[in-house]
Amino acid sequence: MQCYPIFSNDNFLQLEQLSPLGLPILFDNLPTPTATNCPYHPATVDLPNPLPDSIINNVTLGLQMLKQNVLNSQTLPGIAYSLTYKDKVLFSGGLGVTVKNKNGEPNGTTIFRIGSVSKVFAVMVLYQLFDRGVVKSLDDDIKEYCPDFKMQTQYNITLRQLASQLSGLPREAPCGTHNNLTSFCATTTKNVLNNLQTERTLFPPWTRPSYSNLAYSLLGHCLVEHYSSSMTYEDYVQQNILAPLKMSDTGFKITDTVKARMATGYAPDGSVAPLTDLGWLAPAGQMYSTTNDLNKLAQFFMDEYEPLKAVLSTSVRQQMLLPMFVNRDRLSGFGTPWEVLFQSNYTVLIKGGNVGGYTALFSFIPELKLGLNVLLSGQADEFGLAQVAHAMLIPVFVEALRPLKTTFPYPPNPSVYEGTYKVEGDGIGQLPNITIGTFNKHLVLSMFGVGYYLSYQDKYLFQIQYDDNLQPCLISELTAAKGEWLYFSPGKNNAPSPLFTIPGLYVGINFVRIS
Repeated sequence: MQCYPIFSNDNFLQLEQLSPLGLPILFDNLPTPTATNCPYHPATVDLPNPLPDSIINNVTLGLQMLKQNVLNSQTLPGIAYSLTYKDKVLFSGGLGVTVKNKNGEPNGTTIFRIGSVSKVFAVMVLYQLFDRGVVKSLDDDIKEYCPDFKMQTQYNITLRQLASQLSGLPREAPCGTHNNLTSFCATTTKNVLNNLQTERTLFPPWTRPSYSNLAYSLLGHCLVEHYSSSMTYEDYVQQNILAPLKMSDTGFKITDTVKARMATGYAPDGSVAPLTDLGWLAPAGQMYSTTNDLNKLAQFFMDEYEPLKAVLSTSVRQQMLLPMFVNRDRLSGFGTPWEVLFQSNYTVLIKGGNVGGYTALFSFIPELKLGLNVLLSGQADEFGLAQVAHAMLIPVFVEALRPLKTTFPYPPNPSVYEGTYKVEGDGIGQLPNITIGTFNKHLVLSMFGVGYYLSYQDKYLFQIQYDDNLQPCLISELTAAKGEWLYFSPGKNNAPSPLFTIPGLYVGINFVRIS
């Protein structure tokens, strides 16, 4: 188990709810806000080493529940798990055995099939080709990349819709009649497109989510075949995604070498599940991986893993994390390709997977930089597992991070800036005076009865900061004070003058010190 280095208390703010200026100030350590205010999200700073007992005890309890309620010696004898925070693996290990009636506990290097977690890579192909200019728009019609795509009900189906379960396509591909347990969809894109011409869509696009393995297989194959006539989808993913991310234990073809490291998968009746080759449906569910490799993938999406730009630029990667559809329960939804849970005031991005004999849970919380991966050698309810696990994990991480404060840079000579300021000139009576003062080595600007931190950038430049959780989220965003820049004008000998502007809030207005 790896944990974080020790940080001294000197690196954290120890503030009290107190205003030296007679005005309320926004501090990190206020009580949990009411439902009318924006939920508290602590800064994702480094955790202390050793980890807080609350996290250790909570994870231990979760593993006990997993062992008692999910592990089964006959139908699900093995589980590998990992929990990451930022760029560190906090917990990693296994429960049970890799093969029934034999010794050998699963671990971070044990290989499992990951089923529909494979869809993550099909969508990464889309975003990568968009990033590189091969795909001009995520809202391009699929026909631009598969000119022979045609169905009985004609809609303009876009790449974004295919990637987010909003295309209205049938669940499964028309693979033909030659399917069996060892080779499920032994066909080609040409044959699938030909067979689709007699089929209909289920709904108009954007109407409602409807799970479709066909959609992701079309997405992956059509884009790669458009990109290169000589490269298979599997080769493209290997060369352009897996290799740069150093996911060496993830792939498509289950060779003898891979089998030797695999946990055996079991059907619901306890028999060994066949290692079915999904053929043309590979983008939807063929892949295998380990929790170690999935940790790298989660850290990649949370911007905490080094080999980033070779795969996706930051802006495009952030687009891939956005929800696309919110279900009517307002607690769940879909992204590209995520199943989304809105849980404990956080957005949990999940991709669950089920393929003969195996269940996979790949999940992470971008705002909390927390990733949970669980691989199982049998059939299980990965979404129920995700809900229970995150309901347990999120509160203890929030509480552990709450006292660990983010410091704002403090000017070397704060007295230069302290005082009361008013609008320069006449005719603008609606703006009150502004006060700048020092509290506990923080420069604080007070206006309209609210105090803001001033984060020092250089002797002329500050950035306004405050904690969102003292007012409703929408109000905080509409007032738009956070992040605004405050500029002091140069004075004599290049020192800051007693005059500043906040051009993003008050256009063309100067504030001058009066005392």
